Amino acid sequence: MKLGPLLFEPIYRSYVWGNRNFERLFGRVLPPEVPTAESWELSDVDGAISRVESGPFAGRSLRELCQEFAADMFGEQSGSSICGGRGFPLLVKFLDAERVLSVQVHPGDQFAAEHENGSIGKTEMWFIVEARGNAEVIAGLRPGTTRAEFLEAAQSGSLEPLLQHHCVRAGDVVLVPAGRVHAMGAGIVALEIQQTSDITYRLHDWGRVGPDGKTRPLHLDRAIEVIDFSDEGRAVTQPVQRTEDWGVWSLLGVTLFFLTESFSQFRSVPCTTRSGSPDILVAMNGSLRISWDHGDVIVPPGRTALVPSCVGLYVLEATEDTLVVRSRVPDRSDVLGDWTPRSNEERTAVLDVCDTRVAELVTA
Repeated sequence: MKLGPLLFEPIYRSYVWGNRNFERLFGRVLPPEVPTAESWELSDVDGAISRVESGPFAGRSLRELCQEFAADMFGEQSGSSICGGRGFPLLVKFLDAERVLSVQVHPGDQFAAEHENGSIGKTEMWFIVEARGNAEVIAGLRPGTTRAEFLEAAQSGSLEPLLQHHCVRAGDVVLVPAGRVHAMGAGIVALEIQQTSDITYRLHDWGRVGPDGKTRPLHLDRAIEVIDFSDEGRAVTQPVQRTEDWGVWSLLGVTLFFLTESFSQFRSVPCTTRSGSPDILVAMNGSLRISWDHGDVIVPPGRTALVPSCVGLYVLEATEDTLVVRSRVPDRSDVLGDWTPRSNEERTAVLDVCDTRVAELVTA
């Protein structure tokens, strides 16, 4: 039996900064009486591995399927280090930030491999689902900030003047490459696409305490080693849009680890998986039907489907104004794929949603 599109059971996590907005936005039934900060939609992280919700593979873990059906999942690149060779490459989650998150930074692949038991690093992006009031994010440092200046401020608890604040609204994209200091502000619900890693180095936590009444630990020693003090890339961007005969196709964000797009204002969209990566589809609002040669599956609002590489041609169908986010691992020899710029104006817009390393590849 070959793999087809799969839905997985959400994994909920409770942190002090969360709330219960997934109930209101997505109709979720959440664990009672606790703030639900995160819903992990697709995960191969140790201790939080996704399991198939229904169908012939119900109860099977994502990791088991990647091992047993590697060729189906990843195609001809099933043994490469970025795909099947090191498990499922991407982690997808929703975040409900009722309160500001800690100021933090994530390591890149090399540092994580050397200092975190051979793990991979963590580059991520946020697609802002909801931004209430004067919502903002922290992303990046004040230009010219030095290592010594930052360390002194962190140790004295006076980081605030060195941080860059950005106002955000629904539909914005925030790129957070490894090494960029960041924090999500209060009043935000976001979809997060990231490498499969749960490594976070906390720099500042606003003086609050955890459920145990103790302050949460900081990780300044490791954080100072991974912060990119030369980081000058754009943090907050707006999607690049193309109008097609079926609706609107948008490019949200591109890194070496994932390319993320969206489809909107459509009734039917033909899609094709690529060898080397499955497609990850998130129905942001409205329901979605995925049809392929061997059947179809319904994706409820706010849920995530995994379409293995072996599916090939499939069709997305919507009966209402559904916004669908698609993410996949890009081919590093052709990072933008179908998003080769059609004009100089579009080239500028596309580069704005690429992180620095992708922009360098595209302009080389």
